[in-house]
Amino acid sequence: MINESDPVAQHYFESQITTITDEQCTVLDRTLQSIDNNNGGFYFIDAPAGTGKTYIPNLFLSYVRKQHGIAIGTAASGFAGTLLQKGTTTHSHFKLPFSIFEDSMCNISLNSHKAQVLKSADIIIVDQVSLLHYHNLDVIHRFLCVLMNNTLLFRGKQ
Repeated sequence: MINESDPVAQHYFESQITTITDEQCTVLDRTLQSIDNNNGGFYFIDAPAGTGKTYIPNLFLSYVRKQHGIAIGTAASGFAGTLLQKGTTTHSHFKLPFSIFEDSMCNISLNSHKAQVLKSADIIIVDQVSLLHYHNLDVIHRFLCVLMNNTLLFRGKQ
């Protein structure tokens, strides 16, 4: 699967990177270093309204895409999903089941194109993660473990 550089993402990143605050720069630097080194990680940004909680994930998404990477942006609510570049809802993207049991999985075939995109993703963002029920996160984690054939937290995805 060849992923081409996204010129829109490149323009967005270069135009917006100059406007971030020192605190946002610290968060961005730490996370981008992890992305560049392919270290994986699980990051949680909590801040008051209006401080750039959606702005920063959009920088992450554009950073990865401008470098030919695959970046997936999801959010717990439909409105928040529209604020992310090429974003969607977490429920829709991961095909989360309505009723969740101990062994529930995402309704995505492991051989599907969607599964291959998830497997190849450099970063997966779940905005408003605290609004999701923890069972939904368990389902996503379980699916990524099976898909990636390892047990790292969320398969070590960013």
